[in-house]
Amino acid sequence: MKTSLSLISFIFLSRPLFTATLLLLSHCIIVRSDANDLISQTCKNTPYYNLCVTSLASVPTSSTADVQGLALIMVDIVRDKARTTLEFIDQELKRSPELGQPLRFCASSYDAILTADIPEAIEALQKGDPKVC
Repeated sequence: MKTSLSLISFIFLSRPLFTATLLLLSHCIIVRSDANDLISQTCKNTPYYNLCVTSLASVPTSSTADVQGLALIMVDIVRDKARTTLEFIDQELKRSPELGQPLRFCASSYDAILTADIPEAIEALQKGDPKVC
């Protein structure tokens, strides 16, 4: 039971980060001079303010980033979380084969994030055209 709860907690931790990234990409208008204020003001446009601020503040380069840079930092954070989640799911599949179907379903969602959503977000940001499809 403990394993299932930690899996669910971990998956939901990653999903809000992904949602925060999508919303961060759609609100790339804010301009502030103070880095902490920029992070704070940008994260206010997301549904998970505290998670957004904590995540961005954990990356040293966020203190000198503009909004586009913050979005790219968040994309990297989401990519790392998705990879870690896939590794966790793989371990759980080996440990609990009876959970194969739901775990494979979750894995396919995270695989889609890594193979489609992340590259699309990076490309859009690099082109200066951040859109949420």
